[in-house]
Amino acid sequence: MMQEWTLMAVLLLCYTGRIPRIVERWDAPFLNGPGWFFGIQVLSDFEKGAGRRILARYRARLFLLWIVELPVTIGVAVAGYWTIVFLLMAIFTLMTRLVYYANRGMAENAARRFQIPGTDKPVLSVTLSLAPRTLRGYTIPWIESAVGIGLLAWLAWLSYASAAFPAWHLLRGLWIITAFTLYIQFGLVLLKIGLVRARAVAPAENAEAYLLWRESLRRLSTALCDYLRLGFILPLVLVALALSIDRGSGHALAPLTFVFVLVVAPSMAWFEWRRRQQHLRVARQTKPVGFLVRPDAANLGLVCFRPALPALLLKGPRGYALNLASVSAMTAGLYLAGCAALVIGIAR
Repeated sequence: MMQEWTLMAVLLLCYTGRIPRIVERWDAPFLNGPGWFFGIQVLSDFEKGAGRRILARYRARLFLLWIVELPVTIGVAVAGYWTIVFLLMAIFTLMTRLVYYANRGMAENAARRFQIPGTDKPVLSVTLSLAPRTLRGYTIPWIESAVGIGLLAWLAWLSYASAAFPAWHLLRGLWIITAFTLYIQFGLVLLKIGLVRARAVAPAENAEAYLLWRESLRRLSTALCDYLRLGFILPLVLVALALSIDRGSGHALAPLTFVFVLVVAPSMAWFEWRRRQQHLRVARQTKPVGFLVRPDAANLGLVCFRPALPALLLKGPRGYALNLASVSAMTAGLYLAGCAALVIGIAR
């Protein structure tokens, strides 16, 4: 029962963290104000006329993955296969981003028929940002301290409990959760490093404003990685605190989980919402520009394999494509393979 309470708290935190993204993506087509639908210039009343159906379909597709994810996750959780639940969450979280880009590409392709003539010329003159960036510059000290102290305290408590408790093998479930938590922490740090090191291309004209937007997006993305890292540590601290209060009976876990659900999870969602609003204020001041990475390709499809191009997402005349030959895609593939190997090893 104790492990179920902890895992449900983690699940709730993960799904609560998705709410700000849904809210942001709901109005994303009109981020740059009237006359814009994503990066396409249209008439100012586009959403009330020709774009009404396009917008409705785009917003409906935002919840398409949830229709599959929620029943599957709930069914596996009810069956008691919690390790598989976390693997499914990792897969669906990755698919959420991919499905969004596919959804956005479909909406842009549909809206391109109503684009104002003469506004579809791609940027030909670009500049590359060579400003050095280090991971230290994107570190939030209080989050790093909280994650480090919380993780060390949890490992110390779990080691002591395993040594003091006669039937230590009953704590196997908590050790499994710890292994997944450490692996998730490693993956989020790896993602943060990739975000920091990624280079940005800007239009030669008005490059400063565009690079300022890219920097704001980079700081938002790295901050979200840190919030998630903290979110996966807090439930473990909650379990250790509850079992220490009532000496292992677990009776204090329910009220502490209730406090977590009512206070901690909404507070973290508010932190993310505030950070997103800061980024959106910068994004609204930066007009979209089009970079044709493969202008010679009529349609790259949803996925492609282009070893000569290092970018994770390629943009052609017909939208975006995931480049499976990029270092980022290969790293993500190895990470998911390692996650699958961890699940198989635990199951045995």
